[in-house]
Amino acid sequence: PFVMKQLRSLKSGVTSGPRWIRLAILIAAGWTLHWSSREFSPAIESTPSLEVLRKFFPEGHHVRQNDGPLGGFEVRSKLDNFIGSVVVTSPESDDLVGYSGPSNTLIAFNADGAIIGTKLLESRETEAHVDAVRSSPVFWKQLIGWNPARSPLPNIEGVAGSTLTSQAIVEGIERRLTGNKQSRRFPQPIELSEAKLYFTDAAAIELDRFHSEWYRILDNKKNHLGYLLRSSPDSDNVRGYQGPSESLIAIDKTGTKLLSVGLRSSFDTPDYVDRVKNEERFLETLNGRELDSIATIDFQKEGIEGVSGATQTSYALVEGIRRRIERETKIAATSAKGRHRILHQLTLLAIFIGGLATSFTSLRSNRQWRWVWQLALIAILGLWLGDLISIGLLAGWSRHGISLNTAPILLIVVATALLLPMTSRKNLYCQHLCPHGALQDWLGRFPSLHIRLPETIRRYGSRGPQLLLAIGFLLAVFVPSFNLANLEPFDSWILGTGALISLVIAIVGLIASLFVPQAYCRFGCPTGALLKLVASGGDRDRLLARDWSALVLVGVSMFAIYIMQASSNGLAIDSTENSKTASTPSPVTRLLESETSKIEWHGTGFGTTWSIRFRKSFEGESELQQSAEAELKRIETSLSHWHPDSETSQFNQSQTTLEMDASDELLALISKAERLSEMTRGAYDITVGPLVNAWGFGPSGKPTKAPSDEELEKLLASVGGRKLQIDRKAGTIRKLHPDLQIDLGSLLQGYAADQVASILKKRLPSDAEFLIDVGGELLASGKWSIGIENPEKPSAILQQIELKDEAIATSGLYRSKQKIGDRMVHHFISPTTGRPYESELTLCSIRSKTCMEADGLATACMLIPISKLKELANQESFDFWAVDSKGLFFDKSR
Repeated sequence: PFVMKQLRSLKSGVTSGPRWIRLAILIAAGWTLHWSSREFSPAIESTPSLEVLRKFFPEGHHVRQNDGPLGGFEVRSKLDNFIGSVVVTSPESDDLVGYSGPSNTLIAFNADGAIIGTKLLESRETEAHVDAVRSSPVFWKQLIGWNPARSPLPNIEGVAGSTLTSQAIVEGIERRLTGNKQSRRFPQPIELSEAKLYFTDAAAIELDRFHSEWYRILDNKKNHLGYLLRSSPDSDNVRGYQGPSESLIAIDKTGTKLLSVGLRSSFDTPDYVDRVKNEERFLETLNGRELDSIATIDFQKEGIEGVSGATQTSYALVEGIRRRIERETKIAATSAKGRHRILHQLTLLAIFIGGLATSFTSLRSNRQWRWVWQLALIAILGLWLGDLISIGLLAGWSRHGISLNTAPILLIVVATALLLPMTSRKNLYCQHLCPHGALQDWLGRFPSLHIRLPETIRRYGSRGPQLLLAIGFLLAVFVPSFNLANLEPFDSWILGTGALISLVIAIVGLIASLFVPQAYCRFGCPTGALLKLVASGGDRDRLLARDWSALVLVGVSMFAIYIMQASSNGLAIDSTENSKTASTPSPVTRLLESETSKIEWHGTGFGTTWSIRFRKSFEGESELQQSAEAELKRIETSLSHWHPDSETSQFNQSQTTLEMDASDELLALISKAERLSEMTRGAYDITVGPLVNAWGFGPSGKPTKAPSDEELEKLLASVGGRKLQIDRKAGTIRKLHPDLQIDLGSLLQGYAADQVASILKKRLPSDAEFLIDVGGELLASGKWSIGIENPEKPSAILQQIELKDEAIATSGLYRSKQKIGDRMVHHFISPTTGRPYESELTLCSIRSKTCMEADGLATACMLIPISKLKELANQESFDFWAVDSKGLFFDKSR
């Protein structure tokens, strides 16, 4: 009845004049804060400086983009040896709000992938909460030694007094390091037909709510029969003879005992896989064992023998099963890490319910209960939980959003505290939930100390909370770096001297309450002023001066933001060179500084940076940006040989000479590469990857010395376009040499630009003008002025060019050289000699209709004589600009 009464009151309240106006003001104020955060708050920095990295890597000399599964950056020594890596949690953690904002954490790993250190780079939380977390050595030490590739996140205790902040930081780290559990090598989900092989009465299959990646098997009466789980992704890196395998694992309905296992899919040699399938009885020795025992099993001691003739394949199969079960046992052992958070939320819920009971039942007139209740507020909500409502909390949520994972009950408390006064005229929070108010009430129970303030002081002093609320709002809007916690005493409850200004306010206010009951609440609390602002005036409610003042304040602030935003749109943009962080720097074709744009998107990928600029704003920007970013990431992770789980890498890792299925996308790219190879009479060759790697320009990193003649001769045996066969009709590719590998790096950046452009053109008006830049490969929609940098002086422009619905790409030697042994080498490797190609050119830029065409041609044309380049340009109808090794400039443009 109470709930229904309040809902009816809310329904009638928000439709009756002043009440809905106050609600509108509250919503407008929140939106203004959110809008201002986008205008005045700089984006969280996602690239750490080398000075920061040297704290963890004293020998660090430079960094490279890390194209491994976690991304981030490789840290390398002066000799370019790999010594570790780092990632930051932003932008993945940008939506995880602790107390009042998101945080960005740096995580440093040693060469084996274990965490050696962490650092809170930046946080939008209140200053005192951030200081408490930063200065807690125990909190950060709990992460040292954890290897996310081998075990789940250990139980991490939060920082007392900054629970929400520390929880959000841990959640951001966990999301950043373990967020993607999907196997790319074995993406197929378990099907019902497979379940019937292990549970004959299976009629339905569903994901379990309590075990991640476990499938519940049900009969036709919905009875639980047991579980099925896959060995991937834990088995993905367990190679047999030539590749990994995936198994299905059947577990009893208690979740503790293994019933049966079987081989599901494999990238290993087909003959060996068939032998294992025909001899799966060797796996029966695992049946009936407890999962805990399998996680630590020693196969040799247990007498588990592999399949004769396929020993490596069979042992890899059982090792993958063991690793999968080992992870499950570790997850079970650390499941207690969420208990403290649950206890925290349940306790806050109990306090909230107690406050409602005190406010709306006969308990409110029970003096003994009130004393006990106030003591509980002070001890539990104030000193233990610390979940106090403040303008800093509300401003932070308005700016950055609310994290339901970290503070679901606090959200309910805040919503009730704001909406209940609109309907019942009761200020639930100030009267029955605020521990600071409860302590003031206790201190005010000494009538002999009370003094009567003059009427003038009472009248003008009562306006103090409203004035502080207005000042706090303006600071939150226009000075987002200001710490709003310094206007209130609430941080001192949980942070003590760590929040010195708040502590001073608290002490002064509490001492004053000895002489003037509820002195701080009456003369100094901006949060209380906010709750009074939204409160209903009853049946005769009308707008007051404070309502009009709030309306004007919010309106003026919104107008000011609009004016500032409009006046900032004409600023010139920086050249892309300033933000370029490619692992192998490429020559740059860049937008001229005279060009301006309305909207700019930026990101990292393909070992470099990308950007997209628009001349006009449009609706649905956020959704379209997400689509563009997702497409760039998809192409990189599915086709780049730098990513171990990509389709290209899986093909490279396989050593079978049988036909393999390939996606239409991969086949199309290989066909394009074959066409470029024909144009250059074999000089352009995507099978040159092993040679590029041997010279230090591939995923293996820089070698200590140049490859020997014997090593090159061995590698050359696996190189050559004729050793790669494709059948587009059948959808297959085939190696004629088991060690052959492909490298599509000279096409992918241009191809990615084309694909993103296709997405943009489908969703934007036909006259939309945009410029896509992926590592210096540019694609223009509309007319844009760009410049090719001078190889003799990279900061200068060699040639200004106008692009109109075209693309341009640049390749060159002058930026990508590195020292190996006693010689400088570049990344253009001859498929004939196995050594760096002696090119006549230093730089070559190609203008074409598609960016993939320009990208591939820019690389291919570096590998042919200048005379052949002119001939090819006339034949294929493309424009080029080139500089030869003597500094001569060639311009073949319309």
